[in-house]
Amino acid sequence: MTHDDSPALRKSRERAKLCETLIDELRTIYRRSHRYCTVEQLKQDYPDFVLWSHINDHELRKLLSGDEFRPRDFAKHLTLRAYSLTSLDTLKDDRRKIRKAERDKPH
Repeated sequence: MTHDDSPALRKSRERAKLCETLIDELRTIYRRSHRYCTVEQLKQDYPDFVLWSHINDHELRKLLSGDEFRPRDFAKHLTLRAYSLTSLDTLKDDRRKIRKAERDKPH
């Protein structure tokens, strides 16, 4: 991260990074949900997941119950909740700001 990043851009990068991490971790959960496993097994198998601090056991059990879920959509929901946001447009704006900053970066 360069030192010319504004606080708003840093916050956008932070939210985008959390969302991408949660997407990856939820994809792992999704793959595991196709065969029997418990919340405890998952937490033991993946102790370093960031997801554990953003999801409660009830939500995780629901994901493991076999109901279809979309890791990307659920990760966005968890990211909004983590930052007390209400609109997915905020995450879209974050990605737009990051892309613009990358384009405008001097080479």
